[in-house]
Amino acid sequence: MGIQQLLASCAAGALALALQPEKGAAQPSPLKTEQAPYGAPASGKPPRDWPAPEPKPYQGYGFAYSLVGGSGRHFGDVLGVGGGGDGLLAKGLGVSVDLGYLFSRKCGCASKGIGLLTVNPSYHFVHRRNPGKVIPFFSAGYALAFRGGTANLYNGGGGITWWFSRPMGLRLEARGYYDLKGGHLFVMRTAVAFR
Repeated sequence: MGIQQLLASCAAGALALALQPEKGAAQPSPLKTEQAPYGAPASGKPPRDWPAPEPKPYQGYGFAYSLVGGSGRHFGDVLGVGGGGDGLLAKGLGVSVDLGYLFSRKCGCASKGIGLLTVNPSYHFVHRRNPGKVIPFFSAGYALAFRGGTANLYNGGGGITWWFSRPMGLRLEARGYYDLKGGHLFVMRTAVAFR
């Protein structure tokens, strides 16, 4: 091997060593790295001065209830269960719809009860963007009792909803049902509210 060939071989070896990465050095990932969104720092975390996201407005909730009721000194003779929902349309104004089943406690025959559908406009005393834990409400409107036949009623009442946690609450309500002949039924409803 001539001197020129030897020098060329040494130069090629030195160049190969220079191009090799050092041991322990971080290797670039072959995977494509995710770019931070425009205006965000490279860490992907928003800066402290960025505004916090606005909470969702108070839009309403569903509920499942049990009730006890009656008329005058016979209060407690009627029991019932049911469920429904209360949805807000604008500010505190909303619509409440529920369906229940009522029966007499005295006869011991729950199968001989009646269905009761209630459809009411409602109003909730609430700031929708910053609701409190206790929200009073009232509603009044139409009700339909049915079993074989039907009876048209009107009703009115109110109460409070207490939100003891974000998704769950307790709804307490007093309501009266009246027919056009002067008959009436007063009930107290206790409900689990959820949203």
